Amino acid sequence: MSTSLVCDEAGSADKPTLVLVHAYATGRALWADVLSRLGKHWHVLAPDLPGYAPDGPPVPADVSLDAYADALVALLDSRGISKAVFLGCSMGGYTLFRLWERAPDRVAGLAFCDTAAHADSDAKRASRLAAVAKMREAQSTQPIMGMTHKVLGATTLATRPDLVAHVDSLIERTPWQAAVHGHEAMAARPDSTKLLASISVPVLSLRGSEDALSSADAHDVIAAGAARSERVSLPTAGHLPMLELPVFFATATRSWLQRFFPAGW
Repeated sequence: MSTSLVCDEAGSADKPTLVLVHAYATGRALWADVLSRLGKHWHVLAPDLPGYAPDGPPVPADVSLDAYADALVALLDSRGISKAVFLGCSMGGYTLFRLWERAPDRVAGLAFCDTAAHADSDAKRASRLAAVAKMREAQSTQPIMGMTHKVLGATTLATRPDLVAHVDSLIERTPWQAAVHGHEAMAARPDSTKLLASISVPVLSLRGSEDALSSADAHDVIAAGAARSERVSLPTAGHLPMLELPVFFATATRSWLQRFFPAGW
């Protein structure tokens, strides 16, 4: 698989590095509203995971969460970065569990946003694979456009038609092959609940209070399972709080970073 990732960047490269790992069917544009805010004190990288950049390398055939994790390590290698703090949303969070298992020496801290440690239920796995079949047939992301009304919170859906349109556009611009492989990768992921006890670095668990996809219980499991953890609830946000509440999201993330990494590592 090609490990060349298209990447947005903020902050000075001589500062500690924070890598932002996007959710399913969104891409690096997910972080646009928080990138500069986080870059005031950190060197921030926001890559497109393999296959996600519409103008980047072609979608590889061997996509998995392990491959996503390996691509993140290769990103650090390509820039001469020994380790970083990683913040992953939803599928990005699933990827961070694989990263910790495969390359813990490259990880200074982990922030999980609206994600879960457990594997898919049989019903959820079947739903993903049904969506995969529909996208393959349509050769587009049109069959998953209904996601927008699941990933945004009720408050956002009622008050932010501009944001609804924006999330629709993120899904539309995702290469359909990347969306297919992403669903397949998430459906095949292992349960990472037992892995939590092995995480020795600082952990942050962030969750939008109106998230209909990642439960409060899943949020609590991550926070309770890792020894050096904190949890933050983001009121009135759904599954994508970096879009719905960018100032609150950036402030909560910066506060955690400053407490645990006041002088880098």
